[in-house]
Amino acid sequence: MISGTLTRKRTYTTVEVEVDVDITDLAGNGWHHEDECPSASTAAVADALASLHRQAHPSQTLSPLTCREEPCRSLSYEEIRP
Repeated sequence: MISGTLTRKRTYTTVEVEVDVDITDLAGNGWHHEDECPSASTAAVADALASLHRQAHPSQTLSPLTCREEPCRSLSYEEIRP
């Protein structure tokens, strides 16, 4: 019987790649600028956040701004409001 030690060797490699991307290909796959985002409607985002808040903290007020449970109470106004 042959006895021996198994050794493993890790190798790390860095590779630089240049890619030409056509903007129409990006747009065709859903990429868009933030100011063109169809889901960026402030009212829609606020409604979605309020709905999620009611699900997470049903015993609290309707607004995450006045909620006394974590993590709501630790969030700033800018973090809560869309």
